[in-house]
Amino acid sequence: MTLFNSQLDKATKERNLVKVITGLDNFNIHTIVQMVKAAETAGATYVDIAANNSIVREIKKHTNLPVCVSSIDPEELYDVSLEGVDIIEIGNFDCLYSKNITFSKSQILDLAKEVINLFPFTDICVTIPHILSLSEQVQLSSELEEVGVKILQTEGYYTKIVEPSSQFQREVGQLADLINYASSTLTSTYMISKVVKIPVIAASGINVLSAPLSILYGASGVGIGKAIKNNKTSLGMAKYIREVIDSVKQNEINSLNHIPALVRISNSFNSSVSF
Repeated sequence: MTLFNSQLDKATKERNLVKVITGLDNFNIHTIVQMVKAAETAGATYVDIAANNSIVREIKKHTNLPVCVSSIDPEELYDVSLEGVDIIEIGNFDCLYSKNITFSKSQILDLAKEVINLFPFTDICVTIPHILSLSEQVQLSSELEEVGVKILQTEGYYTKIVEPSSQFQREVGQLADLINYASSTLTSTYMISKVVKIPVIAASGINVLSAPLSILYGASGVGIGKAIKNNKTSLGMAKYIREVIDSVKQNEINSLNHIPALVRISNSFNSSVSF
């Protein structure tokens, strides 16, 4: 399967895609420009921004990276596409859950069909809601692939390891805490990548430690957002994004010599994943 955008196609085939997510509900142009400039400096694959005409116009002044717009409204996506965008995404849903806005499997599928009809020659990405059961996520992913969706994105929810209760937790320690932040995303990524042939991007809770593990679990790339915002300067953001890019490309964690720990975590996930 070949994507319409050659940069994305190359990155997904090499399984080293890194996208920078500014946030579906982030309309602060200063923050968005800061993150986009950092993404460009670091060498990210593309940027994912809210579907807003004025924001897209401004961002395109500052970057040559492919631009993705995210929304749950097909009309809004069509309107902003007139500004010139490279990828259309149905998602990200994280900011909607706090407002008690959720989507069923059939609603997501219907949205995807409508958007594909609007953009037959544009790469369409769909976020798989983590609120669906794992079996529903897998089934929806397969159906989305059948109707012509080009890319899938997983999401997760925050889980926290409390007091260590086993030798495994004590041994892995802080590394496990950090990777556990993305455990829900990793589980979905692992199962979905087993049943589809289109690229899967792991997002939600992805950081410099869990990014290479996402590739191990079948992802073609990762999406990062909140982890970048912990850095207050453009230089700090760019450095962090570069660390993620390097970790994904090398499929290893450069800053820590914890490969045996990663293998144990991997084995733990493999034995625990179920429908």
